[in-house]
Amino acid sequence: MTTIPSRLARVSQSSGSLLDARRRVVQLYRDWYRSETMNCWKQEPHIMGILLRDLHEGSAVGQTFLQKFYAGRDEESVRIASPQQ
Repeated sequence: MTTIPSRLARVSQSSGSLLDARRRVVQLYRDWYRSETMNCWKQEPHIMGILLRDLHEGSAVGQTFLQKFYAGRDEESVRIASPQQ
């Protein structure tokens, strides 16, 4: 998911006092930090879900650890789910 800059735009304002300016700056920073954090958190699971897929989907149902070991199955094996393959 991309960030649309115009959605984050705010109208510029002048403050009458230092306390009001400080309060506004802190609020703007908090809003920006939250939006950046959420944007960052959305990327990894989204990309990992699209690009990577388990090699043995559904083949290990009912198998014990030793059965998987003897078959040479690696639980962490993944491949790129790309249409070029």
